[in-house]
Amino acid sequence: MGMAYPFRSLCIALFLMLPTAATAQQSQVRGIRQAESEVWKRLEDRARRLGAFVLDSSELDLRIPIEGEPEEVIGVTRLTNSSHVVATARLEPLDSIGSRQDPFHSGRYDLRLEDRVGNCLVVHQTVSVDSVLRRLKRTVESCRPLYMAEVFRRSIRLARIPLSAGQLTDNWSVAPATTAFVDVYMDSVVVLTTKLMLQANLREGDTTGVRIDSVTVGLALGDRSWSIVRKSPATVVDTVLHRGELWSRAPQRFMVPMDSTFALTRSWPVVEVVLSVPKTDSNPYGLAWTYAHGPKDFFKSVRWSLHAEQSR
Repeated sequence: MGMAYPFRSLCIALFLMLPTAATAQQSQVRGIRQAESEVWKRLEDRARRLGAFVLDSSELDLRIPIEGEPEEVIGVTRLTNSSHVVATARLEPLDSIGSRQDPFHSGRYDLRLEDRVGNCLVVHQTVSVDSVLRRLKRTVESCRPLYMAEVFRRSIRLARIPLSAGQLTDNWSVAPATTAFVDVYMDSVVVLTTKLMLQANLREGDTTGVRIDSVTVGLALGDRSWSIVRKSPATVVDTVLHRGELWSRAPQRFMVPMDSTFALTRSWPVVEVVLSVPKTDSNPYGLAWTYAHGPKDFFKSVRWSLHAEQSR
């Protein structure tokens, strides 16, 4: 009897946890369910107007854009990069027909629903139509992404590596310093800064200051000499710092495009600061640069393999 109350308390605790788990699961497939609902609304409208099924007018492609409302499209493959969910509906007649133009009243729809994070569902739905579409037996099965396969593959993070680059006391006119996390994907390197700071280390007595245009993050290659060969879009700074002044920015995201042909494991991350300086004959563009480097072996642990993809 002494164990009854703890056991009952445990059962109550587990029961209270169930809605939370269910809610999380529902959240993951909300886009899939919305896409199925949108498909059926359109198929039911067609059936109501036609009063029958005709193969040539029964197929449907739909997508939910990353931004915007669900829309019916012709073909989803070309639209996957900008879509949150894509869906297709194909109908097989269960009545005998002689051509694709013949009407029929009983069939089975196969709906394929895929999102960009790898959720994939196939719905088999027996249907009939008279004045309205009637949904009868329904079965579902999970699937591997087909249309969204490449989008999902690129979204898999292969590695997350902490980065600390530069110090504010480094011998640059403007010294950059950052701490960040570097996420490696199949098509990009994403640098998420936790701190990003710049300090003007000008000579004593220099009152002119230095104008900072922007900051980028790049990937560098080289041995005795080096260069940045892949670079993110710039974050605009557009400010003047005087001796000893500090500029800092809240967390920033820098995305460096890349692919599997790039020699990532031989490269290293570099923070590049672009400065405006007086134009001269030797510098007609009036630009100068300062840098903060990550270590040269920064990406040595990254493995470009299918096994690495699937294990993360």
